Amino acid sequence: MSNTIVELGNKLEIAYEKFNFTEETKLLCRESAHQISKNLTTSRDIKKQTEFLKLSLTDRTEFLRFLAVTCEVADIFSIMNKEGLERGVYDDNYQKIHNFSVGLFDEIKLNDHRPIPKDKFQYFRQIVRCSLVSINEDYRIENFSDCIEKIQLLIQFVEEKLIISDFECLETLARLNYYLGKNQRKRGHTKQAEISYKQALVCLNEFAQYIRQGLALSLDPASSSDNERERYARRIQATCSKCAIVEVSRAWLFFDKGEYVAAEHSALASLTLLVGTEHLIIKNHALLVLGTIKRVNSTNFEEMEKSRSIFY
Repeated sequence: MSNTIVELGNKLEIAYEKFNFTEETKLLCRESAHQISKNLTTSRDIKKQTEFLKLSLTDRTEFLRFLAVTCEVADIFSIMNKEGLERGVYDDNYQKIHNFSVGLFDEIKLNDHRPIPKDKFQYFRQIVRCSLVSINEDYRIENFSDCIEKIQLLIQFVEEKLIISDFECLETLARLNYYLGKNQRKRGHTKQAEISYKQALVCLNEFAQYIRQGLALSLDPASSSDNERERYARRIQATCSKCAIVEVSRAWLFFDKGEYVAAEHSALASLTLLVGTEHLIIKNHALLVLGTIKRVNSTNFEEMEKSRSIFY
């Protein structure tokens, strides 16, 4: 694996952990996708991904980790996907990465009934993350039933085969449950979506506990470096931000059900989690929920005008 991919991947991962979604981050994302796609073909058959298979197991795992981060950031910018292509935002890396993701999901299905060797736990966790790339495209074209089926398979795979490996699987499970909840909500399965969002929060909270333990240990100057302490601090902040995103999604779910008190509580929880951060996109979504609730509950023009003040 080239040093360029490693350098770009590490920079992008730091930006992602900080939720630093600037134009510079977007450029990093595009360049990372370009460098990664050089190692891929347009085939959906992993056996034909010769450059990827030439890498050692460690390098393949790192390659997939950088691919997952790149695609997760690209999703936030709505680039490098079919939706972006339809809006004229052309990216020739999309097809290779999309097909590779489909092939990776097929690898999960092939190994669903096989034991996973311990030395491949991390490798398969990254395969799961990268499988979400093509599943997210199914979500965009409103193929919600297929998304639900595929995500449920991934959740079962992680829970049965990988959760014993280390705490990192908790973050992966949180992401899977979050996406599952999104698709269930779109299908009108509100009860199931509520359960999935709650499970995502449970996983993130457990994950945060492990990170806090690591941070506590890193405070001993004799046993850790400044970079390690900074990394733990970033990951705690990133986990809080991810919880805030789930809470906003829960708020809209409760709003759809007419449960305005619960929706308000989730929106306020999201804002609380974001105290001290500059994540304006998430904050504005939470404020939008609160403003919409006030507008719906308003009985006269004066009260409706008050609801506008939430945004100022």
